[in-house]
Amino acid sequence: DGTADQCEYIDLGFVPKQIIKHKNIMIYGDLTYGGASYPQSIRTSDIAKPESVTNGNATELAVTDKPNQMMSLEGLGDFVVIYFDKFVQMLEFVGPPGMWRISTAVADIGCVAPRGVTTFSNIHWFISDDGAYQFDGQQTTRLAEHVFAPVMQGTFDVFRAKQSIMHVDPFHGEVHFILPLASDALTETS
Repeated sequence: DGTADQCEYIDLGFVPKQIIKHKNIMIYGDLTYGGASYPQSIRTSDIAKPESVTNGNATELAVTDKPNQMMSLEGLGDFVVIYFDKFVQMLEFVGPPGMWRISTAVADIGCVAPRGVTTFSNIHWFISDDGAYQFDGQQTTRLAEHVFAPVMQGTFDVFRAKQSIMHVDPFHGEVHFILPLASDALTETS
């Protein structure tokens, strides 16, 4: 409710790895049902009822038939952008009877990490396996290619790509890209 100092656990019948509120609908993505993973699926709540995922206008969708990992759900105007590791989908609420329209926004570029996307008012920046990109809902543009190309092609640790983070420092007006490098000293901890 915005004022409570505790939250209540609600058993939805599944465990989502991604959650976003879009207008007055909750969207749950990358689902696990009883130990079985469905990384290409999302569930939406009924309108204005975030706990109702089986009644009213609640839906379950397989947003792709490709065996890729969902990395992030992000709002962008009237759309929800679904970042996968190798492509980007857009989800638009159209109402009954179809409820949602799914389209491929970017066919061959994806996001490497769940925390590898940041949202500015009308654009996203995201980290891909070959650099950083800006996405405005219609086109993708490379960011600072002269900086990212040598890192992504040389020292970026693809085995730890999911540890990548994009952090916005609003106080200084900066965006920090935190990328695992193959040259990082790794230590074992117990």
